[in-house]
This record gives sequence, C-alpha cells and structure tokens, in this order.
Amino acid sequence: MTPVPFFCRYSSLEKALPVLGDSVEQMRSNGPDPNLDNGKTRMLTRRKRIVFSAVAALIPLFFLILAAEIRMRLKFSKAAVAEARRVIDPELGWKPTPNLVREGTAIDALRRPSKFRMTQNADGFRLAGDPATTRPRVFVLGDSYTQSDDIDDSKFYPALLARSIPEAEFWAFGCSGYGTFQQWMILQKHVAKIRPSVLLLQMSSNDVVNNLLELEDAMPFLATPGPRPYLMDDGTTKFHFSTRDKGLRRYSRTWGSLQDRFDAIVNKSERWVPGQVRQYGTARNPDNFDELLDRATEKTVALLRKMQTTIGPDAKLIAFYDEDVPPLSDALKRACKLAGVDLIDTIGPAMMAEEGRQKKFVYRTIDKWHWNDAGHEVVADLLEDPVRDALGLDRAESGAAPEAKIARDPKSDPNTSR
Repeated sequence: MTPVPFFCRYSSLEKALPVLGDSVEQMRSNGPDPNLDNGKTRMLTRRKRIVFSAVAALIPLFFLILAAEIRMRLKFSKAAVAEARRVIDPELGWKPTPNLVREGTAIDALRRPSKFRMTQNADGFRLAGDPATTRPRVFVLGDSYTQSDDIDDSKFYPALLARSIPEAEFWAFGCSGYGTFQQWMILQKHVAKIRPSVLLLQMSSNDVVNNLLELEDAMPFLATPGPRPYLMDDGTTKFHFSTRDKGLRRYSRTWGSLQDRFDAIVNKSERWVPGQVRQYGTARNPDNFDELLDRATEKTVALLRKMQTTIGPDAKLIAFYDEDVPPLSDALKRACKLAGVDLIDTIGPAMMAEEGRQKKFVYRTIDKWHWNDAGHEVVADLLEDPVRDALGLDRAESGAAPEAKIARDPKSDPNTSR
C-alpha cells in the first residue's frame, strides 16, 4: 500500500474539521435526534414485539375455539333433532310428540345394532288399548324407561306384557324426564277413558329429586333441561327451570363439554361398573341434602296417595323402579311403603347380578342406563306374575322360574341382536 504523505492527511483533516464542527453546532441547536435509538424507543419496540407475538398466538387459538364451538353446536343440533320425540307443553312442561313415527337402527352398550320402529299416537301413548273392552285394564305409566326411545313397538316391555297376559287390555304412556307430579297430571287427564283396573307405575330413583323444586335446584347434575311444573306445599303449581346451563356454559357448548369432562374426572368414583351399585352424585350433594331428601320423600308420598285416590278404591296401584341408586332409591322405597303402594323391587338387583356375572352391560342401551331389547324382555318377565296377581289372574304355567330367564347369554340368544 502506498503511504499517503503526512501533509496530505493533514490537509484533508483540516478541510473536514469545519464540517464536523458545523454538525455538532447543529445538534446542539436542534436538540437530540428523535430517530436515535434511545432506551425509551427500545422499550416501545419490545412491547410491540410482545403484543404482536401474543396476537399471533391468539389468532389460531381463537379459530381453534371457534371450530370446537361450531362442532359442539352441530352435535347439539343433532341431539335437538332427536329430541323431536318430545315437545313443549304449557301445562306439563313437555310431552311426547303426538303422532310420532321414528325408524332407524339403535346401538346398545355392547355396540350391537337393532332395528326399530317407534310410534306415539295423538295423545303420546306408545300403546293404546280398546276403551270398549270388557277385559281388565292395565295402565302402564312411567318416564324415559317406558317411553323407550329407539326400542321397537313390539319389543318394549308393555307390549311384551300385553302378549304374555292376553286376558287384559294394556295402555302405556311414558315421557323422558317426568317426575311423579307430571305422571299424576297425565293420569288425571286419561283416567276417565282408560278406567284402569291396575295402574303399573314405573319409577326412577331420581323421581324423588324431580318432585321437590328446592332439591332439584340444588342438584343441577340431575336436572332436566326444560321448564318443569312442581306441586307446592300450598297446593299450587309452580313452573321452574332447574338447569346446568348457568354462567359461561349458557353461551358456550365447548365450555360446557370441558366442564363435564372435568366433572367426570373429579367424580371418577361415580362411574358405573357392571354388577356394582351405582354411586351417582354422592360427592356433589348439597350440605342440607338429608333435610331436602326427607321433604322430597314426603312430597312423593303425597303424590302417590293422589294417584291412588284418582284411580279409585276398586283399582290397584303397584310400582316398580329401574335401578338401586342409594340414597335416592332408598327414599323411593320409603315413599312407597308410607303411601301403602306395593313395590316390585326385583328388576334392578336381577339385572345387576347378571351383568356382574358377565362383567358387561348386557341389558343397556348405549347410555348404559336405559334398557335395550334384552333388558325389556327381562323387565316383562319379572313383571308378569305381579301384574297377574294384581289383576286376580292365575299365574301362567312355566317350566322355569323368572330368575332363570335372567341368565341368558346375549351371544347365544338370537333375540338380543335383532
């Protein structure tokens, strides 16, 4: 590299100094340059980066939640279509859809398919006898177990009973979610036409809860999502909506689903195991549960007595229930005893014993609660003799006791997979 002479370097520096001096003077007169990267600017830039990163992360999360919400609402809309089996009623709260005809394939708890044709007449009855008959009359009255969603008309237990007791005429009415008060209202409406010799009342353990407004409101995990009429202590009727859809779950199906999953984890002990008594809600009962349950039992006793008065002294009221779910089922048994109602208590224990032996839900629909085709056969088997006794008819001769009919293996029984 050729060295630059000193005088040349000096000459250049001499020329540059005035320019540099002018720049310094200009900075002094104009103040600091706002474009310079001072500490404040760096902090502002860092905040912008944080906000931008947060927004960038939230945008896909928002669309993920939106997609989940759309999916859940589509799922619930399908459920709403299924709920076309019931419609709103100003007196009953809701009722079976008049003149309903549904056909399809049901799947039970063991994933076995079964074709069905389900019908309800203009009054919501699934089975309607001849009002002009001279035979004794049986009115089967219940809730979802008697409405028997997705069970064929020929396979639900009242139809099976009608075939096994041809000496009597049968009517059957059931509606999902009904409590004893709503069932009594149905009885009042149709008793003059049917004039039953026997009222066969199908009860569920949660009926006791459904019969007291304060108890159902305190146990929203058992509440029915619809306006229910309650019989108050002063004899008046009050409509009330006990629902789980409170707070954020009123507006978000996704949040409700997440909350249900969390509850299932927390209340893991409530999961039903074949052959074991179901523990449902014991960890979620209100602090004053015992007091409310006693009041609900008294209310159920009063309603059962109203039913007996409605059918008259010459008719007989007998009842049966679905499952043992203590302490609710214990309250139901106590109510029947105090009301003087004969209670058939063999169905739940018999099913539970057989399902425990096979270690699977052989008598349940996909929800593991209600009865599938095989379950309805068992119910009809175990009800036949008590109904005959109530009617004053001779018991049918059979080579096997009803208990023996319980021990059927669905794999070898062609009737359970039709």
